[in-house]
Amino acid sequence: ERKGVRIVTFQDELYPELLKQIPDFPPVLYVIGELKARFSLPIAVVGTRKITSYGKTATRLITKELVQSGAQIISGFMYGVDAFAHESALDFGGYTLGVLGYGFDYSYPDSAKHLELRKRILESGGGFISEYHPDTEPNPGLFPERNRIVAGLSKGVLVTEAAAKSGSKITASLATEYGRDVF
Repeated sequence: ERKGVRIVTFQDELYPELLKQIPDFPPVLYVIGELKARFSLPIAVVGTRKITSYGKTATRLITKELVQSGAQIISGFMYGVDAFAHESALDFGGYTLGVLGYGFDYSYPDSAKHLELRKRILESGGGFISEYHPDTEPNPGLFPERNRIVAGLSKGVLVTEAAAKSGSKITASLATEYGRDVF
């Protein structure tokens, strides 16, 4: 509580209904900021960490259209496409939710730009969730687990630009397995 972290269990009204539909949903979520229990149109926007000018243009244009259509933007709060999707959602007045693969005591990547984006998301009424206790350090092995939450929270997953071997491919595969649309 002192850190501003709320605990939401799968039995709480605030726990997202779509997430309960996946076979390996996390029983507990740690939450900072606003978590909407009933999203009207949750769409995950994911992609490469090495975003190109094409990726920036595509992510911004499509995110703008999604937000203007009432979508809520979900992503993994990494650099590259994830960060650009969160920024674009904010630029167009939308709600955005970051799903972390570590605890809230840490920032990853630990850069001034990323810390500013985190602050901006919280000030806009957005939020962050993690299935990991706040003192869980970032570890690359946890990011694929995080991707199942990104896919599970969403009605659809949009991959704007990705490498052949990437977390985005994992997220898209999980979305397909969960019966979500993939774009």
